[in-house]
Amino acid sequence: MKKTLVLAALLLAGSMAFAGKADAAVTEGVESIQATVNANFYGYKVGSIDITYAEGTDLSEAKLEDYTVYDRGFNNPEFGPLNLSEIEVNGNVVTLIVDKGTDKVEDRKRETYGTLCTSSAWYIDKEGNLHYGEEAYTDALGIEFQANTLKKGLQWRENMDLILCIGDQAITEGYASTNGLGQLLDDSLWAETILADDLDKVQLEMVNIGQEAPDYTLLSDEGLVPVFVIYPDDYDVNREEPYPVVDYQCGGGVCYWETNNGEETPANNLGCNVVYDVMMTEWHRQRPDAIITSVNVHSYNTENAAAEIAAVLDYAAENWNVDLTKTVVVGNSQGTIITSDLIRQRPDLVNGYVVCNGDFGIGSFNITPDGTLANSTWGEWTYKEVANIIANEVSVWMFNGETDGMNPVGQQDLIPQVKELYREAGKDEDWIALHVRNSGLQSWQFKKWGETDHSVTKVVAWKYLGAPYNDPNEEGEALEAGATYKYTGAEEGYANYGFTADYEYVVYPESVAEWSLAIAE
Repeated sequence: MKKTLVLAALLLAGSMAFAGKADAAVTEGVESIQATVNANFYGYKVGSIDITYAEGTDLSEAKLEDYTVYDRGFNNPEFGPLNLSEIEVNGNVVTLIVDKGTDKVEDRKRETYGTLCTSSAWYIDKEGNLHYGEEAYTDALGIEFQANTLKKGLQWRENMDLILCIGDQAITEGYASTNGLGQLLDDSLWAETILADDLDKVQLEMVNIGQEAPDYTLLSDEGLVPVFVIYPDDYDVNREEPYPVVDYQCGGGVCYWETNNGEETPANNLGCNVVYDVMMTEWHRQRPDAIITSVNVHSYNTENAAAEIAAVLDYAAENWNVDLTKTVVVGNSQGTIITSDLIRQRPDLVNGYVVCNGDFGIGSFNITPDGTLANSTWGEWTYKEVANIIANEVSVWMFNGETDGMNPVGQQDLIPQVKELYREAGKDEDWIALHVRNSGLQSWQFKKWGETDHSVTKVVAWKYLGAPYNDPNEEGEALEAGATYKYTGAEEGYANYGFTADYEYVVYPESVAEWSLAIAE
């Protein structure tokens, strides 16, 4: 109870601080409220809120400090204020603009409000209960939290818990969009949130992969796998030329997590693989010719999850008019482990592989590289499996953050070996320079946003799908293609600079999207 009172006091103090006494005209006559979500470095975030007043309302005295908009936080589900940066008044409509910049609190810490996904710390279950922390307690709105015993989250928030306060309204007295648990109120003045930046083009396809999927507790054992899809705007299943595919497997790898070691977990929707970052929608903008997919794999068993993705791609070839010889697969963290195994199992399905914050192979957590394939991230794969990858001419571009554990070590170790394997297969240096690449992202690119160096996917999706990575040096001039750079080695406490700091990365002329087209020619 003491924790509840403290939280209530903090929220009340916050509302008073952000919204002082307002002109009487702006506190009355609100008829509707509309939020619009836009692409942001953190995924998808509220960009603006339109407040429509009754006709004739005098808004000449409306000021930014009159308004506070609350939402639950990304990392901590307690309510906090969105950072409002501008106000616009047009007739009887007040538009609040949300700051589009960093939410950084410390170099490696941030708390974001108004996003469409949660961190791994909290989620809402199918019964409408919020799970967070080590033990149950009640929040400032009187809502009881249950402990997050499953240690899961990373959930797509279908509805944010937005609350508008005007003047000296406390958060408990403001205009609420939901019941505080993601369920829209019937009598709310808030309209359904507008999804901008192509997010509304995402469709859910239930794909029958032809094998049982008994762990899908809501779907029985019919073998139906949920797949998020963005089709080209002019998609025609009967088009003479088949479509290429870009498949993205997000962090955590497992985005559809109704079961946990055989026990049902009560997630109320699918995962955050569309809204944690802008990877899917940005690929659609950069490659409007391609079908963009993300498979909601259900198993932490790498082999099983990879087999599901392979089955979905086979299904796509048969039903969506897909050319699998031009498939690009993008992996993020655990998603790299799963997509790596997809390539091990079915290299014929993959033309290009974009690795974000991870390794091509089994993962480098316990590897001390010595320059041999046996002690690399491919070390547990058979000779035949490695040979098949080379025979199928799988191209790879790896991105890792400067201090992301052993990932940069494994990356720097494997890439020269892959180049050598292609040399042995008869490929010349020009071919290798195009088809085998690795890039290292410096720590400053993460600290700017309050992220760890493991958040490579966000940086790549936000910046380098559409532009070359030629700015490794903070506040430095862009480097020419062919120039080299090294990690700065400036982060205290990182133990692996002995492996990584002397490695020279190369600046490439193409963006990732341009590269994906070039390797398919």
